[in-house]
Amino acid sequence: MSRFRSVRIRLAISHLAVVAVGAVSVVLVARVAAPTSFETHMADMGMPGMSGVMNGGLRDSFDAAVDQALFVSVTISVAVAVAASVIAARRMAAPIDRVRTASRRLAEGHYSERVDEPLELELAALARDVNHLAATLEHTEERRARLLGEVSHELRHPIATLQGYLEAMLDGVLAPSPEVLMSMANEAARLNRLATDLNLVSRAEEGVLPLERRPTELGALLESTVRRLEPQFVDEGVMISLRPGPPVLVDVDPDRVAQILTNIVGNALTYTPKGGSVTVSWTAGPGAAGVTVTDTGLGLSREDLERVFERFYRADRSAPGGTGVGLTIARSLARLHGGDVTAVSPGEGAGSTFTIILPTASDGHAEGGPT
Repeated sequence: MSRFRSVRIRLAISHLAVVAVGAVSVVLVARVAAPTSFETHMADMGMPGMSGVMNGGLRDSFDAAVDQALFVSVTISVAVAVAASVIAARRMAAPIDRVRTASRRLAEGHYSERVDEPLELELAALARDVNHLAATLEHTEERRARLLGEVSHELRHPIATLQGYLEAMLDGVLAPSPEVLMSMANEAARLNRLATDLNLVSRAEEGVLPLERRPTELGALLESTVRRLEPQFVDEGVMISLRPGPPVLVDVDPDRVAQILTNIVGNALTYTPKGGSVTVSWTAGPGAAGVTVTDTGLGLSREDLERVFERFYRADRSAPGGTGVGLTIARSLARLHGGDVTAVSPGEGAGSTFTIILPTASDGHAEGGPT
C-alpha cells in the first residue's frame, strides 16, 4: 500500500483514470449511436426495401468496422496516455524531490544549498520559499559565528588582565595593593556587565523579557533621564539640552525606555568631542511618538549606518566605550515595545541623529508626527 502514496504513481493513476473514463464513454456512445446512425443513413439513401440478408450483412460489417476503429483508437490513446502520464508525473515529482533533498541538506547544516526554480508557478514558489529559508539560515549561522568570535574577543582582554594580575601576585612580583585589587574588581565588573548585557539582548530579541507597561508622560520621563545624565556631560565638557515638545502619553515600561535613552545618549556622549552638544527632543503623532537624539559628534559613514546596531560594532574603535552592545539593547527594547530605533547621519564628522519610535497610549494626546 505504501507505493500508492508516491506522488508519481498517484499522478500516473489520475491521468490513466481520466483516459479510461474517456475511452469507456466513447465506446458506449459509439455502440449506442452508431446503429441508429446506420439505419438513418440507409433510409436517406433510399434503400429501405433492401433484403434482410443484405441489410444484416452490411450491418455486421459496419459493426465490425466500428469495433475495430474503437479498438485501435482506444489502444493508441491508452498507450499515449500512459507515456504522457509517466512523463508528467516525473516532471511534477522531480522538483519535489529536489526540495526534499535540499531540506535534508539544510537540516544537516549545509545552509548554502539552493533549489533551481522549475517552470511551474506553484512549484517555483515553493522553491523560492525554500531558498529564502536557506538564505535566512545561512545569514543566521554567519551572525552566530561572528557573535562567538566577537564575544571571545571581548572576553579575552579582561580575562587576560585578571590572569596577569593573579600570576604576578603569585610570583611575588606584584603586591596585592588596593590599587591592584581595584583594577581587578573593575575587570570583573566589566565581565559581569558584558554577561548581563548579552543576556538582556538575547531575552529582548526572543520576546521573553517582561515589560511593566503603563501610560507614561513622555516629556517627564525624558526630563528625568536627561537630568540624571547631565553630570556626565559636564565632566566631559559636552552640552546636553532637552527641547520641549507636545504633551503625550506613551504605553511603555518607563524603566526600559529610560534604559533605551541612556544607551543612546551615552553613545552620543562617547562620540561627541569636548565643546560639542547633544540635543534631545520629541514629537507625537497618531499611534506613535518619536524621540530624537541629535549630536555634533564624529558622524557615521554609510557602512556604519548599516552596522551600528550590531553587537560589539564600534564606528571608532579608538573611542572609549562600554560592552559594545548598548545600541543593540536599545533597538531590541524599542522593538519589544512595538517601536524601533533608527539612525541617520550626513556623513563622517557631521554628527548623527538617532530616533526612538514608541507607541502612544490609547488616551495619549498627539499633535504632529514623529520624525
